[in-house]
Order: sequence, then C-alpha cells, then structure tokens
Amino acid sequence: MEAQQNYDCWALAASPHHVVFLVVQVTLSKFFNPCYTTAQLKPTLFSKVNTAIQLCLVAASLAAPVFQFADSVLLQCLWYVTAVTTAASGYSYWHYGRKTVQVLNTRSP
Repeated sequence: MEAQQNYDCWALAASPHHVVFLVVQVTLSKFFNPCYTTAQLKPTLFSKVNTAIQLCLVAASLAAPVFQFADSVLLQCLWYVTAVTTAASGYSYWHYGRKTVQVLNTRSP
C-alpha cells in the first residue's frame, strides 16, 4: 500500500437499527487553507482592553528585576487587575455568546 499525503478520519454513527461508517478525507493543506474559513470571531471591546492589560503585565513583570521593583505594590495591583479583567472578559464571551461569532458559510468545501 502506498503512503498517502492525507489522513483518513473515521466516524461511527450508531442507531438502534444500523451502523454507518463515514470516511472523511482531511489534508493538512485543506485544514490550514484560509479559503475554507467557516466562521469569524469578533472579540469584544472588553477582551481587547484585557489583552492590552495582559501585555502591560508581561512587560512590567519582565522589567521588574531590571529596575528593582519586583516587590512593588503597583506590580501586585496589576496582577489583580489582570486577573479580574481576564475573568470579566471570559464572562463577556459567555454573556454575548452568539454575537461574537459570525458564520461565513454553512456548506463544507
């Protein structure tokens, strides 16, 4: 048997009366091809603010040992603010759910 460049994915669908095997051809080039995009995610404004705060936290945490403010109260406050905004961002995705995802096409390529 020759080696194939695609991978066969087997799916089993069972019902009380019959068993059906489905073979789906999945290739890596098809998986990573942006032409086959089926959904677009729209981040919330709160999520964008949260990302900015997280990047500030990373920069401040990396700079803390260099500028001798590793034990600073301001840095610890930034940790807590980041934790709260991350939880709030997760809640905003839960609350606004369907408004953050746009289905581009419903048919498979």
